[in-house]
Amino acid sequence: MDAALLLARMERTTGFDGAGDFFMAGDRLRFRGEATSAPLNYMGVHITKPQIVDGVDEAAFSLAKIWRERAPQGRLAGVVMDGDWMHVGDPEARGIAEERLAARDR
Repeated sequence: MDAALLLARMERTTGFDGAGDFFMAGDRLRFRGEATSAPLNYMGVHITKPQIVDGVDEAAFSLAKIWRERAPQGRLAGVVMDGDWMHVGDPEARGIAEERLAARDR
């Protein structure tokens, strides 16, 4: 395994409008590819071998390219979070998360 990625179930995700990223078989990941959606979303949290970026020449790059290369090789594992994920990458999503948290407190 080259990396373990933290994943959220799409049905337990708030504020994220993507179609999901991964399918999981056992603990190994497969990218959505041509599928219209996938049940799991990568949360941007991972544990990885530092060597995973060996050979990357760009100063700034997306790890998604590396994940796409390693997933078919069976080199990525996934851990599904047991809970809700509230993506707050923009003001609208933040507002939705605040409403959801306030509803819990009632």
